[in-house]
Amino acid sequence: MMKMKKLLMSFLMVFLTGISVFSQVTTSGMSGTVSTESGEKLPGATVLAVHVPSGTQYGTITNNEGRFSLQGMRPGGPYSVNISFVGYATSSVTDLNLNLGDNFSLNPILKESDIALGEVVIMAAKAVEKVGSKTNISSRQIESLPTISRSINDFTRLSPYAGGSNSFAGRDGRYNNITIDGAAFNNNFGLSSNNLPGGDAQPISLDAIDEISVNVSPFDIRVSNFTGASINAITKSGDNQLKVSAYTFQRPENFTGEKVGDNIVPNARTSTKSTYGLSIGAPIIKDKLFIFVNGEIEKSEFPGIDWSASKGDGSDADAEKKISRTTTADMQTISNFLQNTYQYNPGDFENFGSFASENYKILARLDWNISNNHKFTLRYNDVKSTNDQAVNSNSAPNPRGAARIGLTSMAFSNSNYNFTNYVRSFTGELNSKFSDVVSNKFLASYTHIQDTRGSNSDLFPFIDIYKDGAQYMSTGYELFTYNNDVTNNTLNFTDNFTFNLGKHAVTAGISFDRLYFKNSYLRYALSYYRYASMEDFMQNKAPTAFGLTYGYNNIEAPGAELTFGKGAIYIQDEYSITDNITLTGGVRVERPFYFDDLPSNKAINDLTFIYGQKLDVSIWPDPKLDVQPRFGFNWDIKGDKSMTLRVGTGFFSGFLPFVWYTNQPTNSGVIQNTVEITNAATLATIGFEKDYKTQIANHSDLFPTTPAEKAPGTINVVSPDFKLPKVWRSTVELRC
Repeated sequence: MMKMKKLLMSFLMVFLTGISVFSQVTTSGMSGTVSTESGEKLPGATVLAVHVPSGTQYGTITNNEGRFSLQGMRPGGPYSVNISFVGYATSSVTDLNLNLGDNFSLNPILKESDIALGEVVIMAAKAVEKVGSKTNISSRQIESLPTISRSINDFTRLSPYAGGSNSFAGRDGRYNNITIDGAAFNNNFGLSSNNLPGGDAQPISLDAIDEISVNVSPFDIRVSNFTGASINAITKSGDNQLKVSAYTFQRPENFTGEKVGDNIVPNARTSTKSTYGLSIGAPIIKDKLFIFVNGEIEKSEFPGIDWSASKGDGSDADAEKKISRTTTADMQTISNFLQNTYQYNPGDFENFGSFASENYKILARLDWNISNNHKFTLRYNDVKSTNDQAVNSNSAPNPRGAARIGLTSMAFSNSNYNFTNYVRSFTGELNSKFSDVVSNKFLASYTHIQDTRGSNSDLFPFIDIYKDGAQYMSTGYELFTYNNDVTNNTLNFTDNFTFNLGKHAVTAGISFDRLYFKNSYLRYALSYYRYASMEDFMQNKAPTAFGLTYGYNNIEAPGAELTFGKGAIYIQDEYSITDNITLTGGVRVERPFYFDDLPSNKAINDLTFIYGQKLDVSIWPDPKLDVQPRFGFNWDIKGDKSMTLRVGTGFFSGFLPFVWYTNQPTNSGVIQNTVEITNAATLATIGFEKDYKTQIANHSDLFPTTPAEKAPGTINVVSPDFKLPKVWRSTVELRC
């Protein structure tokens, strides 16, 4: 019985440590064959690679066919490699650099010990390696190339497959898979076209990035979750030298041009931007434990509201001078009325000043050489970004008016809003060598992404006031901001075992990732009123339009939730036919998981659509196995890497914007209710209320608090037969 329990526990440990997610690229490798001058293979030769800056060692012994393999190595360098065997002189290779994700091929030839041996020197690889479908950008290139936004996007464009808006190989930028130290840094929700999270800020300081790789067709079976490009970046590590760098970037007002021809553009020189940062890399224990930290603050100011109210009677309205017909006298009247009647301060209506954008970034990384066979890395980063935004232009119940800020209308300052974006991420990685045959890479990461909106306004309905049938004035809490919040938590693990079996390097793994989303979005969450005139509003006459979105069952911010999973198992064989010809073949099997039970709406179930189609908002797509075979062939034609032929074909599966999924529960008619009223008879019964809950209580017929069995005006359903995006790519590359 005890043996059975131990066997079961051993199985569980192997299974749990085999859980994975994205096939993150965070390390490099080295392999090859050790032979004599006569071509005889040398089994039992010792291979020791040392990462010179940190003293980190990677060692192994060649197998019966003289082959060796070192995995889980630090990218970069320089490395010093010593190859030794009894009776032969030691061969030394120095100044060797490893590109991120590459498996460097080294085939040393040992000479007998009575023959003098000169040192073999291999110079560092070029800073940017563009090899067809793959592009590597080293730290040297990151430091020397110009950058506009201090973003990794400025460097991924070096790939020949890059297109506009961060697209690769003709795919939308949101179809890429971006990882930093193995942690997911994707715009998974996909509401905006940005490919990175963090809003106005970059999720990690460029000063903390060590290397970047872009690959559109990596036929390695471990790489997945993209149909555009697999983009991987790693952060800097500490080493045996204390390194401190402080930096600043400044763009003062006078760096901005203000003339167009002979005309001076008003407020052109009101934009400023300042960046301050500090990076420290140091050893805690020489050759053993290292730390790297980076902190960065960015602040910028830019023109906000460049329109101004008329100081006269409105007859001086001028589009070129950006003077509105709305008068300061009328705005003062409404401001006084709101403060005296409802104790609500709408904010300023002139001298708005500039908008601001601020963010801070903190990153800390520990690298621990536990032993020559085990290396551990732990990394944490935190980003918070805020930036100001002008009130929504004209969205409201139809018919919509002109822009709320412009020639015909002005809005108070407290009707503007701001974005607050958070990105927090943890990564832990353990690279282990259990024997000269078995090695393992285990990585776990958690990323929290939150995009929310805020306002300087007190809670108050949003109000549009018309004059002469056109938009004239706006005030109140911005109509789409209250309880507007998107959360995405990504938890992932990865574990890959590699078995070096003669000429075969077999890799096997099992993977799983869990993505949680909550989307809270309510139009007119504090209620919306439109009035035909200032007098109608101040005299509490009937509005001309009303809007309100509220949660059923008295839930103030219900939100649509989705928990999605994706698991995979895979196996691959890299067969070294000769020292310069490698054949790779493998298969990856994936399956999606939908963990949430969705509420049903009988009214939708009873509807019949075109071609007799029925819809059910309580059903997710039927999960099916997705098989992805991949094959690759690599031939170093001359044996010195000066001419290489690479051929491959395979299938790749990725994600899509998950907002398309959450639209199903959001618009199911059972979570929240949106009411827009433009009927005059109904509006005559609605007076102005500061608290929208009073309207719900007074008009239960208009605002039911529990889901009614009726179909909403908009229905979103993901087809039961829907499958995740999948592409088939084939590549033929001749590198010279």
